[in-house]
Amino acid sequence: MTSSHNPTEEYRGLLALGVYSTSIAWGVFILAMIDAFRGWLILAMFILLTMAFAYAIKRYRVSFRFSQSTGLSIIGAMLLSLLIGYYSVPTIFTGRDQGSIAEAAIRLAENHRLEFSAPLGDQLFKIYGPGRALNFPGFYYTPEGQLITQFPLPYIAWLALFYTLFGLSGFAVANGILVTIFVVAFTLLFRLLSSGQKAQLFLLFVLSSFPLMWFAKFTLTENMALALLWLAITALVSFQKEQRLLNYAAAILPLSLLAFTRIEGLVLLPLGLGILYWSTRSNKEFWQQSQRERMIVPMLLFVALAALALTRNFPYYKEVARGLLGADGPTASSAAYLWASLKYLYSLFNGYGLLGVTIVGLFGLFNVWKQKNWTGLIPFLATLPVFIYVLIPTISHDHPWMLRRFSFAVLPCLALYAFLLLDSEKLRPYRVRTVVLTVGLFILTLFPFLKYLPVRENADLLSETARLSQQFQATDLVLVDQLASGDGWAMIAGPMNSLYHRQTVYFFNPQDLDKTDLSAFSRVLLIAPENRAAFYTESVLGARLSNPKPYTLEATSLAKPDPLATRVTLPELQTKTTRGNIFEINLQR
Repeated sequence: MTSSHNPTEEYRGLLALGVYSTSIAWGVFILAMIDAFRGWLILAMFILLTMAFAYAIKRYRVSFRFSQSTGLSIIGAMLLSLLIGYYSVPTIFTGRDQGSIAEAAIRLAENHRLEFSAPLGDQLFKIYGPGRALNFPGFYYTPEGQLITQFPLPYIAWLALFYTLFGLSGFAVANGILVTIFVVAFTLLFRLLSSGQKAQLFLLFVLSSFPLMWFAKFTLTENMALALLWLAITALVSFQKEQRLLNYAAAILPLSLLAFTRIEGLVLLPLGLGILYWSTRSNKEFWQQSQRERMIVPMLLFVALAALALTRNFPYYKEVARGLLGADGPTASSAAYLWASLKYLYSLFNGYGLLGVTIVGLFGLFNVWKQKNWTGLIPFLATLPVFIYVLIPTISHDHPWMLRRFSFAVLPCLALYAFLLLDSEKLRPYRVRTVVLTVGLFILTLFPFLKYLPVRENADLLSETARLSQQFQATDLVLVDQLASGDGWAMIAGPMNSLYHRQTVYFFNPQDLDKTDLSAFSRVLLIAPENRAAFYTESVLGARLSNPKPYTLEATSLAKPDPLATRVTLPELQTKTTRGNIFEINLQR
Protein backbone atom coordinates (compact mmCIF):
# COMPACT_ATOMS: atom_id res chain seq x y z
CA MET A 1 0.00 0.00 0.00
CA THR A 2 1.21 3.46 -0.74
CA SER A 3 0.52 6.64 1.08
CA SER A 4 2.36 9.03 -1.16
CA HIS A 5 -0.51 11.45 -1.64
CA ASN A 6 0.29 14.86 -0.18
CA PRO A 7 -2.51 17.31 0.59
CA THR A 8 -3.27 19.38 -2.50
CA GLU A 9 -5.14 22.63 -2.93
CA GLU A 10 -8.23 20.51 -3.50
CA TYR A 11 -7.87 18.84 -0.12
CA ARG A 12 -7.31 22.18 1.55
CA GLY A 13 -10.52 23.50 0.03
CA LEU A 14 -12.50 20.57 1.38
CA LEU A 15 -10.97 20.88 4.84
CA ALA A 16 -11.67 24.62 4.79
CA LEU A 17 -15.36 23.88 4.13
CA GLY A 18 -15.23 21.42 7.04
CA VAL A 19 -13.83 24.14 9.31
CA TYR A 20 -16.60 26.51 8.20
CA SER A 21 -19.37 23.96 8.87
CA THR A 22 -17.92 23.04 12.25
CA SER A 23 -17.64 26.72 13.18
CA ILE A 24 -21.38 27.14 12.53
CA ALA A 25 -22.08 24.12 14.76
CA TRP A 26 -19.88 25.67 17.45
CA GLY A 27 -21.71 28.98 17.10
CA VAL A 28 -25.22 27.61 17.61
CA PHE A 29 -23.95 25.43 20.47
CA ILE A 30 -22.62 28.49 22.29
CA LEU A 31 -25.80 30.48 21.60
CA ALA A 32 -27.85 27.65 23.09
CA MET A 33 -25.72 27.55 26.23
CA ILE A 34 -26.09 31.29 26.88
CA ASP A 35 -29.86 31.32 26.18
CA ALA A 36 -29.41 33.49 23.10
CA PHE A 37 -30.83 31.19 20.45
CA ARG A 38 -32.67 33.90 18.52
CA GLY A 39 -32.98 34.43 14.80
CA TRP A 40 -31.19 37.76 14.59
CA LEU A 41 -28.28 36.49 16.70
CA ILE A 42 -28.00 33.35 14.57
CA LEU A 43 -28.01 35.53 11.44
CA ALA A 44 -25.34 37.82 12.91
CA MET A 45 -23.21 34.79 13.82
CA PHE A 46 -23.61 33.38 10.31
CA ILE A 47 -22.58 36.69 8.70
CA LEU A 48 -19.53 37.06 10.93
CA LEU A 49 -18.38 33.49 10.31
CA THR A 50 -18.90 33.86 6.56
CA MET A 51 -16.87 37.07 6.51
CA ALA A 52 -14.09 35.45 8.53
CA PHE A 53 -14.16 32.44 6.22
CA ALA A 54 -13.96 34.62 3.11
CA TYR A 55 -11.04 36.55 4.59
CA ALA A 56 -9.19 33.35 5.54
CA ILE A 57 -9.53 31.66 2.15
CA LYS A 58 -8.34 34.85 0.43
CA ARG A 59 -5.38 35.29 2.77
CA TYR A 60 -4.27 31.67 2.60
CA ARG A 61 -5.21 31.29 -1.08
CA VAL A 62 -7.43 28.26 -0.64
CA SER A 63 -8.72 26.83 -3.90
CA PHE A 64 -12.14 25.27 -4.49
CA ARG A 65 -11.42 23.65 -7.82
CA PHE A 66 -12.26 20.00 -7.32
CA SER A 67 -11.30 16.93 -9.32
CA GLN A 68 -13.78 14.59 -10.94
CA SER A 69 -13.36 12.12 -8.08
CA THR A 70 -14.14 14.75 -5.48
CA GLY A 71 -17.06 16.03 -7.52
CA LEU A 72 -18.49 12.51 -7.64
CA SER A 73 -18.19 12.13 -3.87
CA ILE A 74 -19.96 15.45 -3.29
CA ILE A 75 -22.74 14.67 -5.76
CA GLY A 76 -23.11 11.12 -4.44
CA ALA A 77 -23.31 12.32 -0.84
CA MET A 78 -25.94 14.92 -1.69
CA LEU A 79 -28.02 12.42 -3.65
CA LEU A 80 -27.84 9.94 -0.79
CA SER A 81 -28.89 12.67 1.65
CA LEU A 82 -31.87 13.56 -0.55
CA LEU A 83 -32.84 9.90 -0.83
CA ILE A 84 -32.63 9.37 2.93
CA GLY A 85 -34.57 12.55 3.54
CA TYR A 86 -37.31 11.46 1.16
CA TYR A 87 -37.80 8.21 3.05
CA SER A 88 -37.49 9.79 6.50
CA VAL A 89 -40.22 10.60 8.99
CA PRO A 90 -39.56 13.20 11.71
CA THR A 91 -38.64 11.16 14.79
CA ILE A 92 -40.44 13.32 17.32
CA PHE A 93 -42.35 10.62 19.20
CA THR A 94 -40.91 10.33 22.68
CA GLY A 95 -39.94 7.11 24.43
CA ARG A 96 -36.55 6.70 22.81
CA ASP A 97 -33.56 9.01 22.45
CA GLN A 98 -34.39 10.34 19.00
CA GLY A 99 -37.81 11.63 20.06
CA SER A 100 -36.53 13.40 23.16
CA ILE A 101 -33.63 14.94 21.22
CA ALA A 102 -36.00 16.21 18.52
CA GLU A 103 -38.39 17.63 21.11
CA ALA A 104 -35.50 19.40 22.88
CA ALA A 105 -34.52 20.97 19.53
CA ILE A 106 -38.09 22.16 18.94
CA ARG A 107 -38.28 23.63 22.46
CA LEU A 108 -34.95 25.42 21.98
CA ALA A 109 -36.00 26.86 18.61
CA GLU A 110 -39.36 28.09 19.89
CA ASN A 111 -38.39 29.25 23.40
CA HIS A 112 -34.88 30.51 22.47
CA ARG A 113 -33.49 28.92 25.62
CA LEU A 114 -32.94 25.45 27.07
CA GLU A 115 -35.36 25.48 30.00
CA PHE A 116 -39.09 25.38 29.42
CA SER A 117 -42.32 24.71 31.31
CA ALA A 118 -44.83 21.99 30.53
CA PRO A 119 -48.44 21.30 31.55
CA LEU A 120 -48.69 19.96 35.08
CA GLY A 121 -44.89 20.18 35.27
CA ASP A 122 -44.83 22.44 38.32
CA GLN A 123 -47.30 20.18 40.13
CA LEU A 124 -45.40 16.99 39.35
CA PHE A 125 -42.16 18.73 40.34
CA LYS A 126 -43.61 19.18 43.83
CA ILE A 127 -44.09 15.40 43.98
CA TYR A 128 -40.83 14.19 42.49
CA GLY A 129 -38.44 17.11 43.01
CA PRO A 130 -35.30 17.91 40.97
CA GLY A 131 -33.83 15.16 38.79
CA ARG A 132 -35.28 12.91 36.12
CA ALA A 133 -38.72 14.08 35.02
CA LEU A 134 -40.38 10.69 34.70
CA ASN A 135 -43.48 12.17 33.05
CA PHE A 136 -41.32 13.88 30.42
CA PRO A 137 -38.92 11.22 29.05
CA GLY A 138 -35.48 12.57 28.20
CA PHE A 139 -35.77 15.63 30.45
CA TYR A 140 -34.75 16.67 33.95
CA TYR A 141 -36.36 19.03 36.43
CA THR A 142 -34.14 21.96 37.32
CA PRO A 143 -34.05 23.08 41.00
CA GLU A 144 -36.58 25.75 39.98
CA GLY A 145 -39.00 23.18 38.56
CA GLN A 146 -38.45 23.82 34.86
CA LEU A 147 -37.55 21.14 32.33
CA ILE A 148 -34.20 20.76 30.56
CA THR A 149 -32.83 18.10 28.23
CA GLN A 150 -30.62 15.27 29.46
CA PHE A 151 -28.96 14.90 26.04
CA PRO A 152 -25.82 16.67 24.70
CA LEU A 153 -26.39 20.16 23.35
CA PRO A 154 -24.31 20.48 20.14
CA TYR A 155 -26.54 18.16 18.11
CA ILE A 156 -29.71 19.61 19.65
CA ALA A 157 -28.58 23.14 18.72
CA TRP A 158 -27.68 21.94 15.20
CA LEU A 159 -31.16 20.47 14.76
CA ALA A 160 -32.79 23.57 16.23
CA LEU A 161 -30.96 25.73 13.68
CA PHE A 162 -32.49 23.86 10.76
CA TYR A 163 -35.88 23.49 12.45
CA THR A 164 -35.91 27.28 12.71
CA LEU A 165 -35.24 27.53 8.98
CA PHE A 166 -37.32 24.66 7.56
CA GLY A 167 -39.66 23.36 10.26
CA LEU A 168 -39.84 19.60 10.68
CA SER A 169 -38.15 19.10 7.30
CA GLY A 170 -35.12 20.77 8.85
CA PHE A 171 -34.26 17.58 10.72
CA ALA A 172 -33.68 15.76 7.41
CA VAL A 173 -31.68 18.75 6.11
CA ALA A 174 -29.54 18.83 9.27
CA ASN A 175 -28.76 15.12 9.00
CA GLY A 176 -28.23 15.39 5.25
CA ILE A 177 -25.48 17.98 5.72
CA LEU A 178 -23.79 15.74 8.30
CA VAL A 179 -24.00 12.77 5.92
CA THR A 180 -22.42 14.88 3.16
CA ILE A 181 -19.58 16.02 5.42
CA PHE A 182 -18.88 12.43 6.45
CA VAL A 183 -18.97 10.93 2.95
CA VAL A 184 -16.73 13.61 1.43
CA ALA A 185 -14.23 13.54 4.33
CA PHE A 186 -14.21 9.73 4.42
CA THR A 187 -13.56 9.29 0.70
CA LEU A 188 -10.91 12.02 0.88
CA LEU A 189 -9.25 10.07 3.70
CA PHE A 190 -9.20 6.93 1.56
CA ARG A 191 -7.50 8.83 -1.25
CA LEU A 192 -4.93 10.21 1.19
CA LEU A 193 -4.02 6.73 2.40
CA SER A 194 -4.20 4.74 -0.83
CA SER A 195 -3.22 4.81 -4.47
CA GLY A 196 -6.74 6.02 -5.20
CA GLN A 197 -7.38 3.40 -7.88
CA LYS A 198 -10.44 2.09 -6.08
CA ALA A 199 -11.69 5.46 -4.86
CA GLN A 200 -14.92 5.28 -6.86
CA LEU A 201 -15.63 1.73 -5.69
CA PHE A 202 -14.99 2.85 -2.13
CA LEU A 203 -17.43 5.75 -2.61
CA LEU A 204 -20.13 3.37 -3.87
CA PHE A 205 -19.55 1.09 -0.91
CA VAL A 206 -19.87 4.01 1.54
CA LEU A 207 -23.02 5.29 -0.15
CA SER A 208 -24.63 1.85 0.12
CA SER A 209 -23.79 1.48 3.81
CA PHE A 210 -26.82 0.29 5.77
CA PRO A 211 -25.84 1.85 9.15
CA LEU A 212 -25.17 5.22 7.49
CA MET A 213 -28.53 5.18 5.72
CA TRP A 214 -30.59 3.83 8.60
CA PHE A 215 -29.43 6.05 11.45
CA ALA A 216 -29.46 9.17 9.28
CA LYS A 217 -33.24 8.78 9.34
CA PHE A 218 -33.27 9.44 13.08
CA THR A 219 -32.32 12.39 15.25
CA LEU A 220 -29.45 10.66 17.03
CA THR A 221 -26.13 12.11 18.22
CA GLU A 222 -24.26 9.42 16.27
CA ASN A 223 -25.00 11.40 13.09
CA MET A 224 -23.06 14.42 14.29
CA ALA A 225 -20.34 12.25 15.83
CA LEU A 226 -19.87 10.46 12.50
CA ALA A 227 -19.24 13.72 10.62
CA LEU A 228 -17.07 15.30 13.31
CA LEU A 229 -14.92 12.24 13.93
CA TRP A 230 -14.04 11.45 10.33
CA LEU A 231 -13.52 15.09 9.40
CA ALA A 232 -11.07 15.27 12.30
CA ILE A 233 -9.31 12.01 11.34
CA THR A 234 -8.93 13.21 7.75
CA ALA A 235 -7.37 16.41 9.09
CA LEU A 236 -5.09 14.41 11.40
CA VAL A 237 -3.75 12.43 8.44
CA SER A 238 -3.34 15.63 6.42
CA PHE A 239 -1.56 17.26 9.35
CA GLN A 240 0.83 14.34 9.67
CA LYS A 241 1.79 14.85 6.03
CA GLU A 242 1.91 18.64 6.15
CA GLN A 243 1.88 20.72 9.35
CA ARG A 244 -0.32 23.58 8.20
CA LEU A 245 -2.57 25.74 10.34
CA LEU A 246 -5.62 24.75 8.26
CA ASN A 247 -5.07 21.04 8.92
CA TYR A 248 -4.59 21.80 12.60
CA ALA A 249 -7.83 23.80 12.80
CA ALA A 250 -9.70 21.15 10.82
CA ALA A 251 -8.68 18.59 13.45
CA ILE A 252 -9.06 20.67 16.62
CA LEU A 253 -12.49 22.19 15.95
CA PRO A 254 -14.43 18.93 15.32
CA LEU A 255 -12.49 16.95 17.95
CA SER A 256 -13.23 19.52 20.66
CA LEU A 257 -16.90 19.74 19.64
CA LEU A 258 -17.09 15.94 19.65
CA ALA A 259 -16.11 16.04 23.34
CA PHE A 260 -19.41 17.82 24.01
CA THR A 261 -21.44 15.70 21.57
CA ARG A 262 -20.73 12.13 22.71
CA ILE A 263 -19.28 10.59 25.85
CA GLU A 264 -16.63 8.91 23.67
CA GLY A 265 -15.40 12.34 22.65
CA LEU A 266 -14.03 12.90 26.16
CA VAL A 267 -11.46 10.19 25.37
CA LEU A 268 -11.05 10.79 21.64
CA LEU A 269 -10.08 14.45 22.11
CA PRO A 270 -6.90 13.85 24.16
CA LEU A 271 -6.08 10.91 21.89
CA GLY A 272 -6.35 13.19 18.85
CA LEU A 273 -4.19 15.81 20.54
CA GLY A 274 -1.59 13.14 21.18
CA ILE A 275 -1.60 12.23 17.48
CA LEU A 276 -1.17 15.90 16.57
CA TYR A 277 1.80 16.23 18.89
CA TRP A 278 3.32 12.98 17.60
CA SER A 279 2.97 14.28 14.04
CA THR A 280 5.23 17.23 14.85
CA ARG A 281 7.99 15.20 16.54
CA SER A 282 10.38 16.30 13.76
CA ASN A 283 8.87 19.77 13.37
CA LYS A 284 8.81 21.43 16.80
CA GLU A 285 8.70 24.82 15.11
CA PHE A 286 4.96 24.44 14.49
CA TRP A 287 4.26 24.91 18.19
CA GLN A 288 7.00 27.43 18.78
CA GLN A 289 5.92 29.80 16.00
CA SER A 290 2.62 30.86 17.59
CA GLN A 291 2.41 29.02 20.89
CA ARG A 292 -0.20 31.36 22.30
CA GLU A 293 -2.60 31.09 19.34
CA ARG A 294 -2.08 27.38 18.74
CA MET A 295 -1.94 26.05 22.29
CA ILE A 296 -2.70 28.44 25.13
CA VAL A 297 -5.72 30.32 23.73
CA PRO A 298 -7.53 27.18 22.42
CA MET A 299 -6.92 25.43 25.75
CA LEU A 300 -8.29 28.35 27.79
CA LEU A 301 -11.33 28.66 25.52
CA PHE A 302 -12.04 24.95 25.78
CA VAL A 303 -11.79 24.99 29.59
CA ALA A 304 -14.13 27.99 29.78
CA LEU A 305 -16.67 26.38 27.46
CA ALA A 306 -16.38 23.08 29.32
CA ALA A 307 -17.21 24.86 32.58
CA LEU A 308 -20.20 26.54 30.92
CA ALA A 309 -21.38 23.25 29.38
CA LEU A 310 -21.10 21.47 32.72
CA THR A 311 -23.38 24.09 34.23
CA ARG A 312 -25.90 24.35 31.39
CA ASN A 313 -25.92 20.68 30.38
CA PHE A 314 -25.57 19.18 33.85
CA PRO A 315 -28.27 16.47 33.37
CA TYR A 316 -26.29 15.07 30.44
CA TYR A 317 -23.11 14.83 32.47
CA LYS A 318 -25.05 13.29 35.31
CA GLU A 319 -26.25 10.60 32.92
CA VAL A 320 -22.67 10.14 31.70
CA ALA A 321 -21.53 9.66 35.30
CA ARG A 322 -24.28 7.09 35.86
CA GLY A 323 -23.11 5.18 32.81
CA LEU A 324 -19.45 5.29 33.80
CA LEU A 325 -20.27 4.11 37.30
CA GLY A 326 -22.22 1.19 35.89
CA ALA A 327 -25.67 2.26 37.01
CA ASP A 328 -27.08 1.60 33.54
CA GLY A 329 -24.47 -0.84 32.29
CA PRO A 330 -24.48 -4.62 31.99
CA THR A 331 -25.15 -6.58 35.15
CA ALA A 332 -22.68 -9.31 34.28
CA SER A 333 -19.01 -9.17 33.43
CA SER A 334 -18.06 -12.82 33.50
CA ALA A 335 -16.34 -14.68 30.70
CA ALA A 336 -19.67 -16.35 29.91
CA TYR A 337 -21.32 -12.96 29.47
CA LEU A 338 -18.55 -11.70 27.19
CA TRP A 339 -18.65 -14.87 25.13
CA ALA A 340 -22.42 -14.58 24.76
CA SER A 341 -22.03 -10.93 23.68
CA LEU A 342 -19.45 -11.86 21.04
CA LYS A 343 -21.64 -14.67 19.70
CA TYR A 344 -24.60 -12.31 19.45
CA LEU A 345 -22.45 -9.66 17.79
CA TYR A 346 -21.22 -12.23 15.26
CA SER A 347 -24.82 -13.17 14.47
CA LEU A 348 -25.83 -9.49 14.28
CA PHE A 349 -23.05 -8.53 11.86
CA ASN A 350 -23.74 -11.61 9.77
CA GLY A 351 -27.45 -10.85 9.60
CA TYR A 352 -26.89 -7.30 8.39
CA GLY A 353 -24.18 -8.17 5.87
CA LEU A 354 -21.40 -6.56 7.88
CA LEU A 355 -19.40 -9.65 8.77
CA GLY A 356 -17.48 -9.79 5.48
CA VAL A 357 -16.24 -6.22 5.62
CA THR A 358 -15.37 -6.69 9.30
CA ILE A 359 -13.16 -9.70 8.60
CA VAL A 360 -11.49 -8.12 5.56
CA GLY A 361 -11.06 -4.91 7.55
CA LEU A 362 -9.21 -6.73 10.31
CA PHE A 363 -6.86 -8.26 7.73
CA GLY A 364 -6.39 -4.80 6.22
CA LEU A 365 -5.54 -3.35 9.62
CA PHE A 366 -3.00 -6.12 10.20
CA ASN A 367 -1.48 -5.42 6.78
CA VAL A 368 -1.03 -1.72 7.59
CA TRP A 369 0.53 -2.58 10.96
CA LYS A 370 2.83 -5.17 9.39
CA GLN A 371 4.09 -2.62 6.88
CA LYS A 372 4.75 -0.17 9.74
CA ASN A 373 2.66 2.41 7.92
CA TRP A 374 2.17 4.70 10.91
CA THR A 375 0.20 7.26 8.94
CA GLY A 376 -2.16 4.50 7.86
CA LEU A 377 -2.68 3.50 11.50
CA ILE A 378 -3.98 6.95 12.50
CA PRO A 379 -7.68 6.14 11.84
CA PHE A 380 -7.45 3.02 14.01
CA LEU A 381 -5.53 4.75 16.80
CA ALA A 382 -7.97 7.67 16.75
CA THR A 383 -10.97 5.34 17.19
CA LEU A 384 -9.36 2.64 19.33
CA PRO A 385 -11.26 3.37 22.60
CA VAL A 386 -14.61 2.94 20.84
CA PHE A 387 -13.75 -0.68 20.00
CA ILE A 388 -14.54 -1.47 23.65
CA TYR A 389 -18.17 -1.72 22.52
CA VAL A 390 -17.27 -4.94 20.74
CA LEU A 391 -16.88 -6.50 24.20
CA ILE A 392 -19.35 -4.40 26.17
CA PRO A 393 -22.03 -2.87 23.92
CA THR A 394 -23.91 -1.45 26.98
CA ILE A 395 -27.12 -1.23 24.98
CA SER A 396 -30.25 -3.27 24.34
CA HIS A 397 -29.95 -6.31 22.07
CA ASP A 398 -32.79 -4.85 20.03
CA HIS A 399 -31.66 -4.50 16.43
CA PRO A 400 -30.94 -2.68 14.21
CA TRP A 401 -30.93 -0.24 17.15
CA MET A 402 -27.93 -2.04 18.65
CA LEU A 403 -25.78 -1.11 15.62
CA ARG A 404 -25.76 2.48 16.94
CA ARG A 405 -22.75 1.61 19.07
CA PHE A 406 -20.71 0.69 16.01
CA SER A 407 -22.10 3.08 13.39
CA PHE A 408 -19.94 6.17 13.83
CA ALA A 409 -16.47 4.72 14.55
CA VAL A 410 -16.02 0.93 14.48
CA LEU A 411 -17.78 0.03 11.23
CA PRO A 412 -16.41 2.97 9.18
CA CYS A 413 -12.92 2.19 10.46
CA LEU A 414 -13.14 -1.46 9.43
CA ALA A 415 -14.62 -0.53 6.04
CA LEU A 416 -11.71 1.85 5.45
CA TYR A 417 -9.09 -0.80 6.18
CA ALA A 418 -10.96 -3.37 4.11
CA PHE A 419 -10.67 -1.19 1.03
CA LEU A 420 -7.14 -0.15 1.80
CA LEU A 421 -6.30 -3.85 1.64
CA LEU A 422 -8.26 -4.32 -1.61
CA ASP A 423 -6.37 -1.36 -3.08
CA SER A 424 -2.96 -2.48 -1.81
CA GLU A 425 -0.06 -3.68 -3.94
CA LYS A 426 -0.21 -6.97 -2.08
CA LEU A 427 -3.45 -7.99 -3.81
CA ARG A 428 -2.77 -6.57 -7.27
CA PRO A 429 -1.38 -9.88 -8.60
CA TYR A 430 -4.72 -11.46 -7.59
CA ARG A 431 -6.90 -9.13 -9.66
CA VAL A 432 -9.72 -11.64 -10.31
CA ARG A 433 -9.94 -12.74 -6.68
CA THR A 434 -9.89 -9.14 -5.54
CA VAL A 435 -12.76 -8.28 -7.88
CA VAL A 436 -14.78 -11.27 -6.64
CA LEU A 437 -14.13 -10.31 -3.01
CA THR A 438 -15.09 -6.69 -3.63
CA VAL A 439 -18.31 -7.65 -5.42
CA GLY A 440 -19.12 -10.06 -2.59
CA LEU A 441 -18.76 -7.31 0.01
CA PHE A 442 -21.04 -5.06 -2.05
CA ILE A 443 -23.74 -7.71 -2.35
CA LEU A 444 -23.66 -8.48 1.37
CA THR A 445 -24.09 -4.84 2.38
CA LEU A 446 -26.40 -3.83 -0.46
CA PHE A 447 -29.19 -6.24 0.51
CA PRO A 448 -30.06 -4.67 3.89
CA PHE A 449 -29.54 -1.20 2.38
CA LEU A 450 -32.12 -1.78 -0.34
CA LYS A 451 -34.45 -3.63 2.02
CA TYR A 452 -34.66 -0.82 4.57
CA LEU A 453 -34.13 2.31 2.46
CA PRO A 454 -37.87 2.71 1.69
CA VAL A 455 -38.92 1.77 5.24
CA ARG A 456 -40.66 4.68 6.96
CA GLU A 457 -41.51 3.91 10.56
CA ASN A 458 -44.63 5.66 11.88
CA ALA A 459 -45.22 7.17 8.45
CA ASP A 460 -48.81 8.31 9.19
CA LEU A 461 -48.72 8.48 12.97
CA LEU A 462 -47.92 12.19 13.04
CA SER A 463 -50.95 13.14 10.93
CA GLU A 464 -53.12 10.87 13.07
CA THR A 465 -51.73 12.52 16.20
CA ALA A 466 -52.62 15.92 14.73
CA ARG A 467 -56.14 14.71 14.07
CA LEU A 468 -56.44 13.35 17.60
CA SER A 469 -55.17 16.65 19.03
CA GLN A 470 -58.06 18.50 17.42
CA GLN A 471 -60.47 16.81 19.83
CA PHE A 472 -59.05 18.79 22.75
CA GLN A 473 -59.18 22.43 23.75
CA ALA A 474 -56.22 24.54 24.77
CA THR A 475 -57.56 24.60 28.35
CA ASP A 476 -57.84 20.81 28.65
CA LEU A 477 -55.30 18.68 30.51
CA VAL A 478 -54.76 15.44 28.61
CA LEU A 479 -53.11 12.52 30.38
CA VAL A 480 -51.58 10.07 27.90
CA ASP A 481 -50.78 6.44 28.65
CA GLN A 482 -47.39 5.15 27.53
CA LEU A 483 -48.99 2.69 25.09
CA ALA A 484 -51.63 5.05 23.70
CA SER A 485 -50.11 4.63 20.22
CA GLY A 486 -49.50 0.92 20.74
CA ASP A 487 -45.74 1.45 20.98
CA GLY A 488 -44.01 2.65 24.14
CA TRP A 489 -41.13 3.89 21.96
CA ALA A 490 -43.48 6.13 19.96
CA MET A 491 -45.34 8.07 22.62
CA ILE A 492 -47.66 10.81 21.37
CA ALA A 493 -47.70 13.07 24.44
CA GLY A 494 -44.54 14.90 23.34
CA PRO A 495 -45.59 16.01 19.84
CA MET A 496 -49.16 16.74 20.97
CA ASN A 497 -47.69 19.37 23.29
CA SER A 498 -44.59 20.64 21.45
CA LEU A 499 -46.10 20.71 17.94
CA TYR A 500 -49.86 20.97 18.41
CA HIS A 501 -49.81 22.96 21.66
CA ARG A 502 -52.17 20.78 23.64
CA GLN A 503 -51.58 20.43 27.36
CA THR A 504 -50.57 16.78 27.31
CA VAL A 505 -48.40 14.80 29.66
CA TYR A 506 -47.26 11.19 29.80
CA PHE A 507 -49.11 9.65 32.74
CA PHE A 508 -48.34 6.44 34.61
CA ASN A 509 -49.24 6.87 38.31
CA PRO A 510 -52.95 7.40 39.11
CA GLN A 511 -52.10 8.40 42.70
CA ASP A 512 -50.35 11.52 41.38
CA LEU A 513 -53.65 13.09 40.34
CA ASP A 514 -54.87 13.43 43.94
CA LYS A 515 -51.67 15.30 44.81
CA THR A 516 -52.02 17.97 42.13
CA ASP A 517 -53.98 21.18 41.76
CA LEU A 518 -56.15 20.89 38.65
CA SER A 519 -58.02 24.17 39.03
CA ALA A 520 -56.24 25.74 36.03
CA PHE A 521 -57.82 23.26 33.61
CA SER A 522 -61.37 23.23 32.30
CA ARG A 523 -61.33 19.45 31.76
CA VAL A 524 -59.03 16.57 32.58
CA LEU A 525 -58.99 13.65 30.15
CA LEU A 526 -57.18 10.34 29.86
CA ILE A 527 -56.10 8.58 26.64
CA ALA A 528 -55.69 4.86 27.28
CA PRO A 529 -55.58 1.86 24.91
CA GLU A 530 -57.92 -1.07 25.45
CA ASN A 531 -55.22 -3.29 26.94
CA ARG A 532 -54.45 -0.65 29.57
CA ALA A 533 -57.98 0.42 30.46
CA ALA A 534 -58.24 -2.01 33.40
CA PHE A 535 -55.13 -0.47 34.99
CA TYR A 536 -57.02 2.80 35.36
CA THR A 537 -60.58 1.56 35.98
CA GLU A 538 -59.30 -0.59 38.85
CA SER A 539 -57.20 2.21 40.33
CA VAL A 540 -58.14 5.16 42.54
CA LEU A 541 -59.35 6.89 39.37
CA GLY A 542 -61.87 4.19 38.53
CA ALA A 543 -64.92 5.89 40.02
CA ARG A 544 -64.00 9.22 38.41
CA LEU A 545 -63.76 7.99 34.82
CA SER A 546 -66.73 8.74 32.57
CA ASN A 547 -67.89 9.40 28.99
CA PRO A 548 -65.46 7.13 27.16
CA LYS A 549 -64.99 8.10 23.52
CA PRO A 550 -63.25 5.61 21.22
CA TYR A 551 -60.09 6.47 19.29
CA THR A 552 -57.91 4.58 16.82
CA LEU A 553 -54.25 5.03 15.92
CA GLU A 554 -52.21 3.11 13.38
CA ALA A 555 -48.43 2.82 13.73
CA THR A 556 -45.84 1.09 11.57
CA SER A 557 -42.55 -0.10 13.00
CA LEU A 558 -39.99 -2.85 12.65
CA ALA A 559 -40.94 -5.98 14.52
CA LYS A 560 -39.03 -6.41 17.77
CA PRO A 561 -36.56 -9.32 17.69
CA ASP A 562 -37.19 -12.46 19.68
CA PRO A 563 -34.89 -12.22 22.74
CA LEU A 564 -34.62 -16.03 22.81
CA ALA A 565 -33.63 -16.39 19.15
CA THR A 566 -30.23 -18.00 18.62
CA ARG A 567 -29.58 -16.20 15.32
CA VAL A 568 -30.39 -12.74 14.04
CA THR A 569 -33.04 -12.43 11.36
CA LEU A 570 -33.83 -9.12 9.73
CA PRO A 571 -37.02 -7.59 11.18
CA GLU A 572 -39.98 -6.88 8.94
CA LEU A 573 -42.10 -3.76 8.89
CA GLN A 574 -45.38 -4.32 10.69
CA THR A 575 -48.52 -2.23 11.06
CA LYS A 576 -50.31 -2.18 14.37
CA THR A 577 -53.76 -0.70 14.95
CA THR A 578 -54.41 0.46 18.49
CA ARG A 579 -57.91 1.09 19.78
CA GLY A 580 -58.75 2.69 23.05
CA ASN A 581 -60.84 5.30 24.80
CA ILE A 582 -60.62 8.91 25.82
CA PHE A 583 -62.06 9.20 29.32
CA GLU A 584 -63.16 12.31 31.14
CA ILE A 585 -61.98 12.48 34.73
CA ASN A 586 -64.33 14.00 37.25
CA LEU A 587 -62.56 16.89 38.95
CA GLN A 588 -64.58 16.34 42.13
CA ARG A 589 -62.70 13.92 44.39
